[in-house]
Amino acid sequence: MISSLTDSLSVLLVDDHPAVGSALAALLERNKIGVIGVAADARAAVDLVTEHRPTVAIIDLGIGEIDGIELTRRVLAISPTTSVLIYSGTGNLALLYEARDAGARGYLLKESPLDDLIRAIDLIARGGSYIDPSLGNYLIQSRGEGPDKPLTGRQIQILRLMSLGQRDADIAANLCISIETVRAHVKRANSRLGVTTRSQAVAEAFRRALIT
Repeated sequence: MISSLTDSLSVLLVDDHPAVGSALAALLERNKIGVIGVAADARAAVDLVTEHRPTVAIIDLGIGEIDGIELTRRVLAISPTTSVLIYSGTGNLALLYEARDAGARGYLLKESPLDDLIRAIDLIARGGSYIDPSLGNYLIQSRGEGPDKPLTGRQIQILRLMSLGQRDADIAANLCISIETVRAHVKRANSRLGVTTRSQAVAEAFRRALIT
């Protein structure tokens, strides 16, 4: 259970299924964890973060046009002191890396027991990190880049659009993300592919059959 943090802890839940969000809020409140709101989409989440600056934001990955990864970036841009926990139904390593790159402090699978969720909230609220035990030793705080790391789905998506001749501004508009986010993804993709230029990245992605 969360100890002395309980009185000052505030949590925002972001899930596009209202019934899921409401049920989770009720469970947390029964454990004396204050929930400042449940948002069903990114716009509502941004409004709540702007107003309340929660201690923790628990964000589902699939929440509409603006996904949980991009929302994580927006939340932290508004409230850098908020700790983000990605609450996902997918134990995909590439998504774990993408969440980490966006600034999330934790990644928990939805199938996990309530005790694990409470433990994750406690740890990240104190400035620590949490990784779902089933994902092994791939720690969120490991921030190195290199060719041994897989490309994320978003990085592959951006490379595919680059291969079609789209510019950063076009890609940003198509994916509902900022130009700076596009450039950050390209930089990380270059590192993971072991290349230095955009044209090399696209060529290497074709060679590896990551894009067609």
